[in-house]
Amino acid sequence: MSNIKLPVRFKNKIELTQNLEGIVKTTLSDFGEILEDNKLYFFGEYTDHGIKHIEKVLTTSDNLITENTFDNILESTDIGYYILSVILHDIGMHINMDGFLCLLNGDF
Repeated sequence: MSNIKLPVRFKNKIELTQNLEGIVKTTLSDFGEILEDNKLYFFGEYTDHGIKHIEKVLTTSDNLITENTFDNILESTDIGYYILSVILHDIGMHINMDGFLCLLNGDF
């Protein structure tokens, strides 16, 4: 099982909404193994898109958000949806030939 580390502010914010926290943690766990394996069958020439990449994107995003914005504007759902969107954005790059053929054949 892989362990994707969230920025502390993100982690604390999503903990305010228990069902969202569960969805985020389940998604991180479910896709963490794929991201840890980090094999880009169709995108071998691309840079790393594994766990470290996801963590860097989230950390960089956290660093760009001012305290005022984070504390007074962003809700737990904003942060939770953002985390999920970062994972969704990159997970498709990890498809292998078997998965691709399943998509073409309508097996999913």
